Amino acid sequence: MSKYALLDLGSGFLPRAINVKGHVCGGQWSIPTLATVSATVYSEGVKTDLGALLGATASMAADINASGDVAGEWYDEIGSHAFLYAGGEAHKLPDKVGAAPLEHNMTVAINDVGDVVGYGAHVDTHDPVPWLRKPSGEVVNLRKVKGHLVDWIYDINNN
Repeated sequence: MSKYALLDLGSGFLPRAINVKGHVCGGQWSIPTLATVSATVYSEGVKTDLGALLGATASMAADINASGDVAGEWYDEIGSHAFLYAGGEAHKLPDKVGAAPLEHNMTVAINDVGDVVGYGAHVDTHDPVPWLRKPSGEVVNLRKVKGHLVDWIYDINNN
Protein backbone atom coordinates (compact mmCIF):
# COMPACT_ATOMS: atom_id res chain seq x y z
CA MET A 1 0.00 0.00 0.00
CA SER A 2 1.33 3.43 -0.95
CA LYS A 3 1.63 6.07 1.71
CA TYR A 4 0.81 9.66 0.95
CA ALA A 5 1.23 12.77 3.03
CA LEU A 6 -0.40 16.14 2.71
CA LEU A 7 2.27 18.76 2.11
CA ASP A 8 1.82 22.48 2.69
CA LEU A 9 3.40 24.26 -0.29
CA GLY A 10 3.07 27.64 1.36
CA SER A 11 0.73 30.57 1.26
CA GLY A 12 -0.13 31.89 -2.18
CA PHE A 13 1.16 28.89 -4.17
CA LEU A 14 -1.22 27.65 -6.88
CA PRO A 15 -0.12 24.17 -8.02
CA ARG A 16 -0.93 23.21 -11.61
CA ALA A 17 0.96 19.96 -12.25
CA ILE A 18 3.21 17.32 -10.69
CA ASN A 19 5.74 15.08 -12.45
CA VAL A 20 6.83 11.51 -11.68
CA LYS A 21 9.62 12.77 -9.39
CA GLY A 22 7.17 14.72 -7.23
CA HIS A 23 8.21 18.16 -8.54
CA VAL A 24 5.28 20.58 -8.60
CA CYS A 25 4.86 23.57 -10.88
CA GLY A 26 2.41 26.42 -10.79
CA GLY A 27 2.38 30.02 -9.73
CA GLN A 28 3.39 31.89 -6.60
CA TRP A 29 1.13 34.84 -5.90
CA SER A 30 2.69 37.87 -4.26
CA ILE A 31 1.71 38.02 -0.60
CA PRO A 32 -0.17 39.84 0.88
CA THR A 33 -1.46 41.81 -2.12
CA LEU A 34 -1.96 38.98 -4.65
CA ALA A 35 -1.15 41.62 -7.24
CA THR A 36 0.98 39.41 -9.46
CA VAL A 37 1.90 35.77 -10.00
CA SER A 38 5.24 34.23 -10.97
CA ALA A 39 5.93 30.78 -12.50
CA THR A 40 7.37 28.60 -9.74
CA VAL A 41 8.64 25.04 -9.28
CA TYR A 42 8.55 23.23 -5.92
CA SER A 43 11.14 20.47 -5.59
CA GLU A 44 12.48 18.66 -2.52
CA GLY A 45 11.33 21.34 -0.10
CA VAL A 46 12.49 24.33 -2.13
CA LYS A 47 10.39 26.73 -4.23
CA THR A 48 12.23 28.18 -7.22
CA ASP A 49 10.84 31.31 -8.85
CA LEU A 50 11.56 31.04 -12.56
CA GLY A 51 12.04 34.81 -12.62
CA ALA A 52 10.67 37.58 -14.75
CA LEU A 53 10.41 35.43 -17.83
CA LEU A 54 11.18 37.23 -21.05
CA GLY A 55 10.23 40.64 -19.63
CA ALA A 56 6.89 39.41 -18.30
CA THR A 57 4.69 41.28 -15.86
CA ALA A 58 3.40 37.89 -14.66
CA SER A 59 3.81 34.21 -15.50
CA MET A 60 2.30 30.82 -14.67
CA ALA A 61 3.76 27.32 -15.06
CA ALA A 62 1.23 24.93 -16.59
CA ASP A 63 3.06 21.59 -16.70
CA ILE A 64 6.37 19.91 -15.86
CA ASN A 65 7.85 16.77 -17.42
CA ALA A 66 10.08 14.07 -15.91
CA SER A 67 13.23 16.00 -16.92
CA GLY A 68 12.02 19.11 -15.07
CA ASP A 69 11.28 21.11 -18.22
CA VAL A 70 8.41 23.51 -17.59
CA ALA A 71 5.82 24.81 -20.04
CA GLY A 72 3.59 27.76 -19.28
CA GLU A 73 2.53 31.23 -20.21
CA TRP A 74 3.85 34.71 -19.50
CA TYR A 75 1.95 37.95 -19.68
CA ASP A 76 2.78 41.48 -20.79
CA GLU A 77 0.79 44.53 -21.89
CA ILE A 78 -0.07 42.80 -25.19
CA GLY A 79 -1.47 39.59 -23.70
CA SER A 80 -0.33 36.05 -23.00
CA HIS A 81 2.53 34.16 -24.65
CA ALA A 82 3.74 30.58 -24.44
CA PHE A 83 7.11 29.63 -22.93
CA LEU A 84 9.32 26.60 -22.39
CA TYR A 85 11.75 26.67 -19.46
CA ALA A 86 14.52 24.12 -20.03
CA GLY A 87 18.15 23.92 -19.03
CA GLY A 88 17.77 26.91 -16.72
CA GLU A 89 16.60 29.22 -19.52
CA ALA A 90 13.22 30.51 -20.68
CA HIS A 91 12.43 30.20 -24.36
CA LYS A 92 9.57 32.08 -26.00
CA LEU A 93 7.48 29.74 -28.08
CA PRO A 94 6.28 31.02 -31.47
CA ASP A 95 3.35 33.46 -31.66
CA LYS A 96 2.66 32.04 -35.11
CA VAL A 97 1.51 28.66 -36.35
CA GLY A 98 2.32 28.47 -40.04
CA ALA A 99 1.05 31.76 -41.46
CA ALA A 100 -1.48 32.21 -38.65
CA PRO A 101 -0.41 34.93 -36.19
CA LEU A 102 -1.71 34.20 -32.69
CA GLU A 103 -2.85 36.28 -29.76
CA HIS A 104 -3.57 35.06 -26.24
CA ASN A 105 -1.18 32.16 -26.77
CA MET A 106 -1.24 29.64 -23.90
CA THR A 107 0.79 26.53 -23.16
CA VAL A 108 -1.18 23.58 -21.81
CA ALA A 109 1.16 20.60 -21.41
CA ILE A 110 4.59 19.10 -22.04
CA ASN A 111 5.40 15.41 -22.30
CA ASP A 112 8.59 13.57 -21.37
CA VAL A 113 9.85 13.71 -24.97
CA GLY A 114 9.63 17.52 -24.90
CA ASP A 115 6.58 17.97 -27.12
CA VAL A 116 4.62 21.04 -25.99
CA VAL A 117 0.95 21.66 -26.77
CA GLY A 118 -1.14 24.76 -26.41
CA TYR A 119 -3.53 27.06 -28.19
CA GLY A 120 -4.01 30.64 -29.19
CA ALA A 121 -6.53 32.72 -31.09
CA HIS A 122 -5.98 33.75 -34.71
CA VAL A 123 -5.33 37.51 -34.70
CA ASP A 124 -7.80 38.27 -37.53
CA THR A 125 -10.56 35.67 -37.13
CA HIS A 126 -10.21 34.96 -33.38
CA ASP A 127 -10.69 31.27 -34.19
CA PRO A 128 -8.93 28.93 -31.77
CA VAL A 129 -5.66 27.47 -33.07
CA PRO A 130 -4.40 24.44 -31.11
CA TRP A 131 -0.73 23.67 -31.76
CA LEU A 132 2.06 21.19 -31.11
CA ARG A 133 5.69 22.29 -30.79
CA LYS A 134 8.15 19.43 -31.35
CA PRO A 135 11.60 19.33 -29.68
CA SER A 136 13.08 20.18 -33.11
CA GLY A 137 11.30 23.54 -32.93
CA GLU A 138 8.76 22.65 -35.63
CA VAL A 139 5.29 23.95 -34.80
CA VAL A 140 2.28 22.01 -36.12
CA ASN A 141 -1.24 23.44 -36.45
CA LEU A 142 -3.66 20.93 -34.91
CA ARG A 143 -6.83 22.81 -35.99
CA LYS A 144 -7.76 20.10 -38.46
CA VAL A 145 -6.94 16.52 -37.46
CA LYS A 146 -8.06 13.67 -39.72
CA GLY A 147 -10.78 15.87 -41.23
CA HIS A 148 -12.17 17.06 -37.89
CA LEU A 149 -11.96 20.59 -36.55
CA VAL A 150 -10.23 20.81 -33.18
CA ASP A 151 -10.84 23.90 -31.02
CA TRP A 152 -8.91 23.11 -27.85
CA ILE A 153 -6.20 20.80 -26.65
CA TYR A 154 -5.82 19.89 -23.00
CA ASP A 155 -2.94 17.42 -22.61
CA ILE A 156 -0.40 15.25 -24.41
CA ASN A 157 0.75 11.73 -23.64
CA ASN A 158 4.24 10.29 -23.87
CA ASN A 159 3.61 8.03 -26.88
